[in-house]
Amino acid sequence: KVYEAEATGDSRQRALLLASLEVDLAAVLKKAQQLHTLRHELGVEIAAAHATNDWEICSKNLRDAETALERGDQDLARLQIDQAKALRQERLKQRSAQASRAAILEGLRELGYEVSEGMATQWAEKKQLVVRHAAKPGIALELAGTLDGGRLQARMVALQGFARDPHTDKQTEEKWCSEFESLQKYVARRGGQVTVVKAVAAGATPLKVVADEQHENELRQRKHDEKRLR
Repeated sequence: KVYEAEATGDSRQRALLLASLEVDLAAVLKKAQQLHTLRHELGVEIAAAHATNDWEICSKNLRDAETALERGDQDLARLQIDQAKALRQERLKQRSAQASRAAILEGLRELGYEVSEGMATQWAEKKQLVVRHAAKPGIALELAGTLDGGRLQARMVALQGFARDPHTDKQTEEKWCSEFESLQKYVARRGGQVTVVKAVAAGATPLKVVADEQHENELRQRKHDEKRLR
């Protein structure tokens, strides 16, 4: 009976040791799998940063991630990889918005709007742009929003200091609706997409009156040129 008790005790001790070993192996295996996943993600992100020409802005985070993995600091490596990915995605969003602005402005030029060099930059910086139309004196198209978030508000506005007939506002907005369809097709031919999220019926509200910054800039430039010629 004494021998049986000792044997039983040894058996229980071995069982506890095996259970502990299983737990330790599981933890080691999980850590190894996480390390493998992080190394794979790091490799993918390095390749993506080079492919999209974003290495310069992402390199510090990605190199820090490599160093962290060498030290076995998986938490820091994860943080650095996620930050690099966020930087690259933000740059991608900015480039996409820039391409969309360029396509929309070129489409408006095709529709007869007065689009000039530097307007895309002005739009991005001020988050708003007023574009005149040669055949619509006193009326312009206001673009609000930079498209960074994929959204844009476009509406016809009246230019301050220009005489116009308010009774034609509805016809002006109806004309813009047909122009907008043409603009959608133009952007689509270049691989983009412009969709309507919310529309306001033509003539539902009076046209907003805005300052004609383009005209004011032209006057300032003209005065500056005249002073130089004197």
